[in-house]
Amino acid sequence: DVKTGGKVGKYISVTNDHRGFPIGHMPAVPGPFSLEMVWRPTNLRQTGIVFDAYDGSFKFTTNFQINVGNTTDPYFEITVQTKSGATTYNNVLTIPLDGIGPRSYDWWNTEQHHVAFIVGGGVMQMWVDGTLPSGFSKPVIGNLNSSGGLICFNSRSLNPTGCEINYPYLLTRGEFDEIAFYNQILPDNLI
Repeated sequence: DVKTGGKVGKYISVTNDHRGFPIGHMPAVPGPFSLEMVWRPTNLRQTGIVFDAYDGSFKFTTNFQINVGNTTDPYFEITVQTKSGATTYNNVLTIPLDGIGPRSYDWWNTEQHHVAFIVGGGVMQMWVDGTLPSGFSKPVIGNLNSSGGLICFNSRSLNPTGCEINYPYLLTRGEFDEIAFYNQILPDNLI
């Protein structure tokens, strides 16, 4: 659904009726990469995919695990494949939402936030509202190992030209706006 009244006007509202769709392609050659969006997850009650690149270079998921005793462990997980020379590395940045501020599910659920994800220059980072919270960064070797793969929004990538659109259990429900991908590292003054 397209709604009005977001931070910058209209925005996408993902509900149970939403179906994922292709949103673009990763850079055709390995190098630095950035993603930015305005986002408010509204339901982290299950594992959901936000973005999934067919070439395996980038995946961003939300996760909600129910433990024995009905305690919960919500977290974000960002997976990128980097390459340096002939060596390929799989990097995972897990951000538990078990604290306060940006490390709290309740903080995320209250309003839309500007998010910038960066990989390159030896790091992968997730900036929130212009700041880099503790635990939202990880060193990596090399740059993103992308080859132009299809990027699916709120669905799994199935093949070079298609996304799985009829599987609502993979949805990351919420509000999304101003989604943009860059084949460069965003400078600090634009984050």
